[in-house]
Amino acid sequence: MNELIQPILALGGLGYVNYIFYDRISDRNFGTNTDRKFFIGAMSSINYFLYLICYTFLGNLIVSVFCAVLLSFALTIKLPEIVRLSFKFTNKIRNEKNMAEQVPEKVFDTSFGKNNMQLVFIFSVPDNILISKGYKEYVSGENEDVSMIVAPLTWNDEASSVKTEEELNDFLDNKNLESRTYFNFEKKLKIIYFSV
Repeated sequence: MNELIQPILALGGLGYVNYIFYDRISDRNFGTNTDRKFFIGAMSSINYFLYLICYTFLGNLIVSVFCAVLLSFALTIKLPEIVRLSFKFTNKIRNEKNMAEQVPEKVFDTSFGKNNMQLVFIFSVPDNILISKGYKEYVSGENEDVSMIVAPLTWNDEASSVKTEEELNDFLDNKNLESRTYFNFEKKLKIIYFSV
C-alpha cells in the first residue's frame, strides 16, 4: 500500500509543475480552467505511467520516482514541438475540409511576442482617441490580460507628429509601411503596430 501511495503523492503534483513549466516555454493558449485542469490531469497520468515503467525496470522506489521526474521534464521541454506538429497535422485536415486554421498561440503573443522593434499607437475604442504612442519595450501578463511598456518617441522621430488614426494611416502610406491592428474589446483598446 505504501508503495502505491508514495508515487501518486510524489508525481500527482508534478502535473501542475509540468503545466507551469510548459506555460512559460510556450505560447499555448489554454483559454479556460477546464483546459488547464485537463492538461494537469493528463500530465499527472503520464507522470504516473512513466513512474510505473521506471519501477518495472529499476525496482527501486526512490530511483524510479527520480527517473520519472527527469523523463517528465524532458517530455515537457519537447511538448511545444509536439503540439506544433499536432496542429500542423490537424490544420492539414481542416484545410482539406475548407475550415479555418487553428493556432496554438495567444492573439497578443502573436502580435507582440516577437523581439523585433515595433512602433505602437494605442487608441481608445470606439472614440479613437490616441492614448499613447512609442516603441514597444516590454510586455508581460497572461492570456489577454497584459501590460506593455512603451518608450516615448523623440522630437526628431517622423511619427512623433501623428495625433490621429487618419494621420497615422497617411504616415504609413507615405512610408509604404505595413501595419497590423490588435483589438481588445474588453479593455476598449485598439493598438496599431508596425516594425521599424
